[in-house]
Amino acid sequence: MPATKAAKSKDTSEAIEAELETLQYRNAQATSGVEQARQRLDVLAARRGEIASAAYFGDEAATKEIKKLDAESSNLVRVVALARDAGASLETDIEDAKKRLVEERRSQHETRLAKLRQDRGSVHEEALAAADALLDVLARDRQIHGAMVAAAQGVSARTLEVVSQDHAGAGLHRALSEKLRTYASAWI
Repeated sequence: MPATKAAKSKDTSEAIEAELETLQYRNAQATSGVEQARQRLDVLAARRGEIASAAYFGDEAATKEIKKLDAESSNLVRVVALARDAGASLETDIEDAKKRLVEERRSQHETRLAKLRQDRGSVHEEALAAADALLDVLARDRQIHGAMVAAAQGVSARTLEVVSQDHAGAGLHRALSEKLRTYASAWI
């Protein structure tokens, strides 16, 4: 038994597809039945035409055959009418099933879209949390750099100059900017 709404919806969609396939198969059978009955009626009418003269002039075998042909023709006319009625009803059922299938698929897409929106919101929250963590790391880097400058003052003027100019944060800022530019260009 499906545990999720998406699984139930998929099962519903598959059930409608199976129903639609069955209806289309039955409709094809009804259409084929009408065509076969019409062809048989044509054969019966031709045979009736061949023996009509003999039956009219009293040939007993021809009269019996005409009665049989008429009975079969009458039965085939009923079959054609039933098959046409069934076909019309099946066409209506097919259109209804198609509409239900379209609606079910639309519902599936809406459900999927809602889930994706929720997932995207979670990703955005993660991104913002990661950005906050990055800002905390950059603040610690700034503090460490300040401590390095203070420590370099006690070593020598040259060391202080090198530490002040070789601020790793500038390289880090360039690298982060490049990564963000690369990411942003993928959206353009």
